[in-house]
Amino acid sequence: MTGIYGISFLMAWAAPVANLALEKRLSWWKIRTVTLAFTALLGLVLLGGGIRLAVAPAAKQTVRVAGVSSSVQARQSKQALDNFHTPDVTPDQKPPQLRRAFAFVTDDLFLRSTVEAHAGAKIIVWPEAGALTLHDDLPALLSRAADFARTQHVYLEMGVGVILDNAPYTRDMAVLVDPNGKALWEFDKAHPVPGLEDFPAGDGKVPVASTPFGRLANVICFDADFPGTLRPSGGQADIMLVPANDWQGIEKMHSENAVFRAVENG
Repeated sequence: MTGIYGISFLMAWAAPVANLALEKRLSWWKIRTVTLAFTALLGLVLLGGGIRLAVAPAAKQTVRVAGVSSSVQARQSKQALDNFHTPDVTPDQKPPQLRRAFAFVTDDLFLRSTVEAHAGAKIIVWPEAGALTLHDDLPALLSRAADFARTQHVYLEMGVGVILDNAPYTRDMAVLVDPNGKALWEFDKAHPVPGLEDFPAGDGKVPVASTPFGRLANVICFDADFPGTLRPSGGQADIMLVPANDWQGIEKMHSENAVFRAVENG
């Protein structure tokens, strides 16, 4: 009903209730109104949550999902390109230089995805902008992904950063390819991080695709912080894929927040 905000309120409310009880020296007649209100609401929340868990349908089947990140060496290769659009790199040098570094990362991701597919994964997810490509090379990357998905009989969710020729110069997208090699969606990040990402936002329409493993849906990283973005597909999706790209210090909290979004939407 309230999501994480109602739970946070109850947690914060507990301290002043306890403080009031101590200030009034546990005099029941002086603290009963506040104490009864707090305990009644807390009891309702716990009872409602317990009932929801008790009557929740058990999963009829499970599916192995693998999150694949590139190796340290590949990530270092990608980080070396942070200044690829600075004046000291001439236009003629950019495509060959970028393609070499991008290919190293992409090859690494496909290799690691193959390992996970052989281990039994049926859904494989790359991080946000895990693969980078020039706009002209995007069709070739999608074709390679289609061949991989067909060969390995998997659903491949790719986080792709596309380098454009003109402003805004970057596209942050996710593509889901099915075992038939068909791209089921191309989703652009709906909530670029203010101050860090200056590319245009996507339309925020969460895609949903029916599969033998349930209905898959997709948002990207910061999108999962917004209940309204996930809510339209909350009753339709069985598995929400959230390719992300976080930094140390926030990754644990951000992952837990995405889990809470899933709880909120059932």
